[in-house]
Amino acid sequence: MEKCAICEGSIKNGYSNFMTDIDDNHFIIIRRVPSYICSQCGEAFFDLEVSKKLESMVDELKMMGMEVIIIDYNQMTRAYFQSLLKERSPGANVV
Repeated sequence: MEKCAICEGSIKNGYSNFMTDIDDNHFIIIRRVPSYICSQCGEAFFDLEVSKKLESMVDELKMMGMEVIIIDYNQMTRAYFQSLLKERSPGANVV
């Protein structure tokens, strides 16, 4: 990706935050996501691999049932998610 799809500004590698609202009462913020950032308008774009990981992370984090979850992109491993889930629901297991 060489030019921004929105303003045609130049793109550089960087990090951004990904935010999504699951419903009116539940929000997920994933920090420091590897991104392509437009130097002109600031829009962030994700490659396919990162997009797939974000989708997977959101699916797993939804199971937490917490109102707001803020997590670093690189923290989210299967083991880390299991430890979070166990804190929230002792005896729970992730398959």
